[in-house]
Amino acid sequence: MTARTSTGCDQTDKAIFKVALPGYAVSRLATVPPVDLLTLLPGGDLLTGGGPAIARITQCGEVSTLPGPVFEQVRGLAYDAQGKRLFGSTTA
Repeated sequence: MTARTSTGCDQTDKAIFKVALPGYAVSRLATVPPVDLLTLLPGGDLLTGGGPAIARITQCGEVSTLPGPVFEQVRGLAYDAQGKRLFGSTTA
């Protein structure tokens, strides 16, 4: 996202929304089942978890699944921009 937008998610609607600042105009950015735990990457893309995989959402709303193992449920995400590392926590 940019300095002029903010994001939020609705787990029930399985949607990520972009909120324009100022003015607070809300628009749907993407539909991602499930959606939770938004993490902003340095280039403006988002990561989300909440299910068995981690999804990447571009600023244009394109959704892709990160390659890697399938988890029972992703419960936390953090990105280290300096070390270029993604950290995740999962349920056992």
